[in-house]
Amino acid sequence: MPIYSPDLLSKIKDNDPTVTELICSKVKRVNLTSQDVENIATALQNNTAIETISFLGNSINANAAQLLAQFFKVNTRLKNIHLGTCDLRSNVSILLQELESHPSVVLLDLNTNSLDDAAGFHIASLLEKNTVLEELEVGSNNFTIQVYQTMKNALEKNHELAAKLNFCSIPEQYFDTPEKKVIQEIQDLCETIKSSIARKMLSH
Repeated sequence: MPIYSPDLLSKIKDNDPTVTELICSKVKRVNLTSQDVENIATALQNNTAIETISFLGNSINANAAQLLAQFFKVNTRLKNIHLGTCDLRSNVSILLQELESHPSVVLLDLNTNSLDDAAGFHIASLLEKNTVLEELEVGSNNFTIQVYQTMKNALEKNHELAAKLNFCSIPEQYFDTPEKKVIQEIQDLCETIKSSIARKMLSH
């Protein structure tokens, strides 16, 4: 697993096929400045080899978000996106627009990003339109019960996604709040649709 270091920039920019993972995570002691993140995102502009990317714990500003969105658009092999604790705030909307119809991303981690209801509604839009996502992590943000209900409504319309989705909102689901009830309903909905489709497949 390639842990980021500045000498990787040229390989990323040159679309080196041996670099399929880019781990820029504070957990791995990669502490980036805003300019560092922008430099990495710039190098990624034409990269189609990377399948897993992580900026866990490093802040992503609006410029970096725009650059990463372009990378998402170009790279149709990208599978795993780890953006937990990146202080995304409203910048997440820039990224989500490119992920609504992305053909290959199966994991999206948006935990602990100070996301508000406006961002939550963008996530709901993704849940209504995306068909390939398998795991979505949105815990420790600032969503109200109305946003979670909108996410649920989106999945009720999009059985193709719900049939494969693992919806995770830790740690909210461990507290006795109104939001917890809707989160559980979302998870139950996904499981019910999965089971229903499985039964239909067995009956044919």
